[in-house]
Amino acid sequence: MDNIKRITLRALPVENLKQKPVRTTGLVIVVAVLSLIFFASSLLTINLGAGLESMQRRMGADIMVVPPGATAQTEQILVNSCPQTFYFHDDILGDIEKVKGVSQITAQTFISSFAAGCCQAKLQIIGFDPDTDFVVQPWIEEQFHERVQDGHIIVGANVHPSRDGKVRLFRHRFPVDGQLARTGTSYDNTVFVNRETVRLMRDYSAGIGTKTIAEDEVNSAISSVLINVTDRSKPEKVAERINAIPGLENVEFIYSSGLSSKVRDSMASITGYVWVFLGLFWITGMVILFAVFSSSANERKKELASLRIMGATRKMLISMLIKEATLVGIGGGLIGVSLAALLMYPFSNYIRQLLKLPYLPAGVGVASSLALACLFVAVIVCVLAAGVASAKLLGSETYLTLREGD
Repeated sequence: MDNIKRITLRALPVENLKQKPVRTTGLVIVVAVLSLIFFASSLLTINLGAGLESMQRRMGADIMVVPPGATAQTEQILVNSCPQTFYFHDDILGDIEKVKGVSQITAQTFISSFAAGCCQAKLQIIGFDPDTDFVVQPWIEEQFHERVQDGHIIVGANVHPSRDGKVRLFRHRFPVDGQLARTGTSYDNTVFVNRETVRLMRDYSAGIGTKTIAEDEVNSAISSVLINVTDRSKPEKVAERINAIPGLENVEFIYSSGLSSKVRDSMASITGYVWVFLGLFWITGMVILFAVFSSSANERKKELASLRIMGATRKMLISMLIKEATLVGIGGGLIGVSLAALLMYPFSNYIRQLLKLPYLPAGVGVASSLALACLFVAVIVCVLAAGVASAKLLGSETYLTLREGD
């Protein structure tokens, strides 16, 4: 008699779940899948929004002036992390600087490294002028209070220096002065250098037989002109004035507002499909949960009647069923959220490359809050499904019928 296991009403919900492992496992799997989809979809939407916000902050200019036909290539650099190389002559800077409405002006030079033995990886290299720059330099100074040195580089979050603190480009090892915080944009795969280092890179690339910038153009080649307009000027009007300058009739313009709008539209399309899929999946999942809980309730008629006969009140039985549903919701929710986190965070770079959009993973605080919300929803859905399915069985008339052996 001493070996008989005594089960209290408090422990009964756990024992009930243990006695039906197949049913319990099925319920947990359904809740886990629902939680995974809910957490992953919500996190995807949050990360895309954070990426767009980060891109808007990092663009830092009202207008980008690029060579004829280079708009698509420039947008790929800004959004898709596709390294590009193209140039025009810096003698246009003086003409653009005089245009009415131009407040600040600076130039950048783009170089694409090679996915070959000469380089650690295929990266976008952006050369800037620290004396005039108002886009990159302020961002760098948020983390590093010194200017990048000649022959040294600043790298994005996804560019990892070797143990000696250097990155190999064009068969030369460049010392890394600092690594920038993650932005969720193409800047995470970018190397930033000053104008003097651009010249050094041109020499190193020429030394291994690859072409970046022609020797006679290395001092004057630029890829884009970045402009901030005065408060009273419209970027489009300033662009018209630039196009009116002889020799600049065919240059093209990228507006920060226009690029952001284009990216936002792409994001809206993706998130729209995600939420439609999420809604349909949740409707299907809830139908399955209600069906399983209803089937389970019908199977437990005699069990519930026996407990009533032994003195259990309706309140006790309701508490027991709610505890069972809560345990299923917590178990399935934890599994689903954990699996979603294991998919979303380690593969965040792959997700960004797949979507070809700015994508900045949420911090621990945001992810934790979302996980708690997901667990709460999982528990509520399970409790509602169990409550609706068991409501008839806990009515007084049902109890009398069951006691009669129906």
